Amino acid sequence: KKETAGNFGKTLRAENYDYFYVLPPSFSAAWMAHKSKIPHRIGYSGEFRSFLLSLAKKPEATPRSQHLLKEYLNLLAPG
Repeated sequence: KKETAGNFGKTLRAENYDYFYVLPPSFSAAWMAHKSKIPHRIGYSGEFRSFLLSLAKKPEATPRSQHLLKEYLNLLAPG
């Protein structure tokens, strides 16, 4: 069976995680989170991903205008 983002997301269901932070800005990363059915799926909006996330945060700055580490830290911050 071919390993896809959706299939890998399904394998995460058995792990009983509570949070899934979607760091890459791709649709496939959000799709993986969605297929995992982990209750708290947090990531940045954009790329038509918002409906796949339980919390779609708006980026504080234009994507790629700051260091990637800062973007990820902003995503992981409470609120």
